[in-house]
Amino acid sequence: MASKKTIAAGIGTLMAALASLAAPAYADSAASAEQTSLQIPVGSVGSFPGMTSTDSDTRTKARPTGCDYGTVGDYGSLAWCDHDNGGSWRAIAVCKSPSTGKILYGYGNWTNAYVSQAFCNGDSKVQSAGIETSTKDNT
Repeated sequence: MASKKTIAAGIGTLMAALASLAAPAYADSAASAEQTSLQIPVGSVGSFPGMTSTDSDTRTKARPTGCDYGTVGDYGSLAWCDHDNGGSWRAIAVCKSPSTGKILYGYGNWTNAYVSQAFCNGDSKVQSAGIETSTKDNT
């Protein structure tokens, strides 16, 4: 955090630069351009009180919490979470084909606000359900 003295000096410099913009125009265009240029050092905006970053990547991200999942009939699964915490989740259906015995996986769409649904393909039947969570917003 910048000191009050540094902040006051920065505001004073800014006010002086703004006042120079209101100065009368000079006949010499080079002098006029020199008189109206405003230069603020990089990083100085963050030192002014009340200024905050709008970069969405500054938010602390974590895995979703309060999650649960389950099978639906013999054709798929559902997964949901109470809090996204900046992350996302998707349902997983573990399926088995009765004709081949092959294990197949179905994946639901990533979400951060709703129930995700995963489905078994073809003649396969759901054997179990699962959930995949991420600290990223994959939606």
